[in-house]
Amino acid sequence: MEIDIVWVDCVEVEAVEMNEMWSFIYDKSHQCWLWWAIDHNATVVLAYCFGTREHKYLVELLVLLSLFKIKCVYDDDNFVYQSHVKG
Repeated sequence: MEIDIVWVDCVEVEAVEMNEMWSFIYDKSHQCWLWWAIDHNATVVLAYCFGTREHKYLVELLVLLSLFKIKCVYDDDNFVYQSHVKG
């Protein structure tokens, strides 16, 4: 059995901006949410995911961001960030 090894470097990011936005498909009862994070200084997208407004999609985004050594997080004071993001 052959095992593939993947090496991952953690990249240090000074500050991250996190936000969410939504649109709808056909009508407003079919909402689709985008959860995203960008490097505050470089304005480069670091990670994103699509889903609903449920907190599990923020958790999914945080898992994607775990490869970065994030020092500071900016958000829009949505209560979900207060309960899931430390800093």
